[in-house]
Amino acid sequence: MPDPHSLSQDDVMHWPSHMGQGATRLCALDDGLLLGVTQGSLHRPTRIASEQPSCLVNLCFVVDGQLGAESESPLPSLRGGAGAAFAWFLPQARWTTELSQCHRLAALDLSVSREFVLAWAETWQLSLPNAWVSAVEGSDVPLIEVGGMPPAMLGHARLLVNQQGQTSMQRLRRESMVLELLSEYLFARVEAQRRTPASCKLAPIEIERALDAASRLANRLQDPPGVNEIAREVGLSGSRLKLAFSQIFGCGVYSYVKALRLEAARCALIEGQQVKAAALSVGYTRAGHFARHFRERFGIVPGRYGG
Repeated sequence: MPDPHSLSQDDVMHWPSHMGQGATRLCALDDGLLLGVTQGSLHRPTRIASEQPSCLVNLCFVVDGQLGAESESPLPSLRGGAGAAFAWFLPQARWTTELSQCHRLAALDLSVSREFVLAWAETWQLSLPNAWVSAVEGSDVPLIEVGGMPPAMLGHARLLVNQQGQTSMQRLRRESMVLELLSEYLFARVEAQRRTPASCKLAPIEIERALDAASRLANRLQDPPGVNEIAREVGLSGSRLKLAFSQIFGCGVYSYVKALRLEAARCALIEGQQVKAAALSVGYTRAGHFARHFRERFGIVPGRYGG
């Protein structure tokens, strides 16, 4: 990883042709904040080895495709598809990142110094998840967590992936979006912690399978399967999948799909699609039905939304 202070412009690392077509852009934002944006398509699975500096909390937000990471130490792996979010702080740990073969991969990597997290949380009076507190206060303890992005957060991450440009205003816009994404993530983790009784915690395999279900749903918005069908696909019972979605995302499976559809349509409108095309892209065939749901969620009719 390059020194953030040496990046006055985005540093673009293009993938070798044998991997596929794509690149990773690195952008140093505020002091102690480094953003990486990976986009492309992979011809074959690829493994990348790297060493994480001990002074940083590292986060990964998967927008499209599948990826995972494994440490040399005996800790659980981090893996998931669209909608998954990881965070880790492992002093002097070597990591192997596995990128799956896919037509479209998009992910955000965010490296944040402990000092930045503490100062930012104190300034804005933000609560930190329990798993973060010891790590960012200086204790050499592993912080590792796997979670999911609620639909609004996934939509935000998708828009951030496409933010480019080197003017002062464009970089300031990108920085503000990164800070908003970080605050959404911390809030989501604190809320998940609050609503999860100790007696009802999910097993790691259940979290992994629920995130797999969320990723599958994100890729099938035009004709999403029912709860029991998607539960069977990932190897959970319908009741455990509902519990997992409630704990991870704070909503039921149906509500998650509905919100995900509307967020995807919102992103499409921002990117310039016409209302009808945006509605059809997420499975709405009746304009009135789409307009009503869109207005209920965002407070504005779709025809007046977007750029």
